[in-house]
Amino acid sequence: MTETSARPRLFCATMLLVAAYVVGLLAAMLLWPALPQDPAYHAFASRTSPGIDLANVLTNVTYLLAGSLGWIVIGRGALFESGFERLLARIFFAALFATGLGSAWYHHAPDNLSLFWDRLPLSVVLVSVTALMIAERTHVDRAGSALVVVWLFVGPLAVIYWHLTETFATGDLRPYLALHAMLIVVPPLAFLLPARYTHTKGYLIALTLYLFGYLGDRLDHQIYALTGEFVSGHNIKHVATGAAAAMVAWTMSKRQPIQSSAAVSGR
Repeated sequence: MTETSARPRLFCATMLLVAAYVVGLLAAMLLWPALPQDPAYHAFASRTSPGIDLANVLTNVTYLLAGSLGWIVIGRGALFESGFERLLARIFFAALFATGLGSAWYHHAPDNLSLFWDRLPLSVVLVSVTALMIAERTHVDRAGSALVVVWLFVGPLAVIYWHLTETFATGDLRPYLALHAMLIVVPPLAFLLPARYTHTKGYLIALTLYLFGYLGDRLDHQIYALTGEFVSGHNIKHVATGAAAAMVAWTMSKRQPIQSSAAVSGR
């Protein structure tokens, strides 16, 4: 079996692994109580109530810059083996730009409503980047692209579900938190498949920056105290995850196709 003919099977196998993980996680979540939004979440370290959290507002410029950079790179002819991959990349960078706007608004006046408009585009970022990683490692046939399109709706629906449960019930973050877990699970699965482009280390650097940013977010107040109230962990999250997206754009601008041995021997 040639590499080309194997790719649709690899794609289906990867989608089955992802689906099995999601089903398993959702089944486990049924055993836990609903997770409402903690009101203390809005009390970021660098926010001085009732003033504007200027640091967290301004650091969203990294998302705006990375989103713009991505569209510039795509417009200047970044390599994609299919128009579907290019579309996923455009969705990713557009959603990233929208996340910068939504997050800036949220940090200007943090509450559950403004947080909804922050998380809605961010959910599209999460599902589109995981879909893009799978698509770039496999051959996306018609059935595969249909599965990916379905996956793209999962993110916004998870955020809408959280918002509705906050409005009419006790609130439930579990489906939304599962999206973040997917960004930890999918890349290792994708990297098990044969690469189709060069410069794959760029994605590994991007994943490292993403994880570093979310570690900073978990240590928001601690980092703020350690730096003498100069920079907070959430500030670092914005900069690090924005840099991660910029690294994805840079990788796309530099990469070249990797020729399979079958293609080379067939010349």
